[in-house]
Amino acid sequence: MSLANCKFLFLDGSYVTSKIVPGDYDAAWNTKGVNFNALDPVFFETDYPRVSQKNKYLGDYLPNDDFEEVGSAGILDFFQKIRNSHLKKGILQIDLQTDLIVRSERQ
Repeated sequence: MSLANCKFLFLDGSYVTSKIVPGDYDAAWNTKGVNFNALDPVFFETDYPRVSQKNKYLGDYLPNDDFEEVGSAGILDFFQKIRNSHLKKGILQIDLQTDLIVRSERQ
């Protein structure tokens, strides 16, 4: 994704909880400025259950351009809700342009 100029994504799911063996993860990625031709076609499978994404990447990737920062409406609010409660939880924002792990994988 970073090679396609995706700037950042938000990560949610049991991967960002205290579970010893997480079951899955969900990612919302910023579409602004992305070179869609450089993306794996599996990222365009957006209808549930996104089997190709889960088979290849073990999680869900949802394109989104209606957020600029944590706290905006839409998918980020959904990601931050604890299921079956009114409580909020944290999610991770990963900067794909400056994150050292992502950068080392591109080299």
